[in-house]
Amino acid sequence: MKDFDLRKYLAEGKLLKEAMDVEIEDYVSAMYDSDVEEKEGFQSDVWEKARYTSDAYTKESVTLFLKLINHLKSVGGKDVVEGNPDIELELLPNGDIRWSANVTFD
Repeated sequence: MKDFDLRKYLAEGKLLKEAMDVEIEDYVSAMYDSDVEEKEGFQSDVWEKARYTSDAYTKESVTLFLKLINHLKSVGGKDVVEGNPDIELELLPNGDIRWSANVTFD
């Protein structure tokens, strides 16, 4: 351990994954809110890259979707937006994003 360089280890991403920025978390929450059904239980769907990067969406929305893809790539393809419920995200090989959540009502 004498030659261990903690800063280098951290810089290489070995201990900490890159945190999702608040703007992307808000974007994910908004997309989830528009897709989730008003029922309890496990729900899942896929946000298609071709759809969410098309001309039908604003430049800002397309940029956020691409930032989300890049974030997921940087953390190994999976991440969670913590909340009620937690929204689990998985980057698919074609650039689509699968979301899932276990919806419960209080």
